[in-house]
Amino acid sequence: MNKVKRDTLCQLLSEFSDNQDEQTRSEVSIVMMRLCGIPPKKIDGKIRIAKSPTADTRSCDPTKVTRTELGHSSEMHVTDVKEALDFLCRKIGVAAMHHDFDKFRDLEQFHEDFIHANERPFVNGEWYTNHLKLNRHHLNVSDGIPEDVNLVDVFEHIVDCAVAGMARSGNVYPIAIEDDILQDAVKNTLTMIVEAIEVI
Repeated sequence: MNKVKRDTLCQLLSEFSDNQDEQTRSEVSIVMMRLCGIPPKKIDGKIRIAKSPTADTRSCDPTKVTRTELGHSSEMHVTDVKEALDFLCRKIGVAAMHHDFDKFRDLEQFHEDFIHANERPFVNGEWYTNHLKLNRHHLNVSDGIPEDVNLVDVFEHIVDCAVAGMARSGNVYPIAIEDDILQDAVKNTLTMIVEAIEVI
């Protein structure tokens, strides 16, 4: 990625993090994806699914469902699952583009705290304190856990630990996320998916 494109992404990521308006975040995401060559498929944040009550014995009278209807409704269900998983993949894609963006945006402060790490704890520095507020993936630090933590954050945390460990020392520290955080992540992910669903 060339410098102009990288600088543009950093600026967009800053706006993405600072702006809580969902429409603006969506629009910024589209631009970021285009800059990275990622097709912004259905980036409006909706999961469009079709009604398929005959796909389950609990939502229909199974004695009245033909084999053709069962096959058709099952096909619809599989398509719907693909739509929802695609939605989550896009969320992961946005997380990937957002990851540690402030290392570039605030590089001067990052470097200042970094080179003085032997004199004062890096984690107590201005950059790292702000870093925890701007990013969602530091689930091993109480100040780094977002209130609406979800499984995208969990995946990003796991990946972050794995690649950082292997690239820096060749060792990956054991990952331990508290059970209540994981349960919150599951509940919040479910809420995120349900709120994005539009039954057509």
